[in-house]
Amino acid sequence: MQPGQNQSVVVNNKVDSKTVQEAVDEAKKKSLVLSGEVAPNNSSKVKIDPSKGEVKEVFVKNGDTVTQGQPLFSYVTSQELTAQSAQYDAQAKSNSISTAQSNASIKWETYNRKLAHLNSLREKYNANNDESLLEQIKSAEDEVAQSLSDANSADNEVKKCSDRSRKSSGNCSN
Repeated sequence: MQPGQNQSVVVNNKVDSKTVQEAVDEAKKKSLVLSGEVAPNNSSKVKIDPSKGEVKEVFVKNGDTVTQGQPLFSYVTSQELTAQSAQYDAQAKSNSISTAQSNASIKWETYNRKLAHLNSLREKYNANNDESLLEQIKSAEDEVAQSLSDANSADNEVKKCSDRSRKSSGNCSN
């Protein structure tokens, strides 16, 4: 059928006459379900310039429609990486100092607990002159001496971590 020709359609026992153009226009107004494959009109390859740094963030994903001038990704510069590295180093040093301080605190608590136990044994001995307590007192004295040594070592570790942090030479395990 050529444009301008009439077409007759029977709808509900009524004959409806339309031109081809009218039928096409009417079909355009209705939604159609079509199957097929959609392909882009054109595509471009994106080249990443390593001299600008590493890719930090990608703003689009495969299949997105983009417009000219739209940023696709961002770079992280060597300055940003250096600043981030310095921030991580500072945090690691702070964590090392905190860990050393916690360890020292635990060592001093242990020393104080063992010293209190020793003093308690000595008071019992002085009150009762119980010779059986002498061996326990000797053992407690050895434990207190070891605990004091451990606590002093832990304090030295805190000082070492703090000094290294001030000198920016790394964490205290170096």
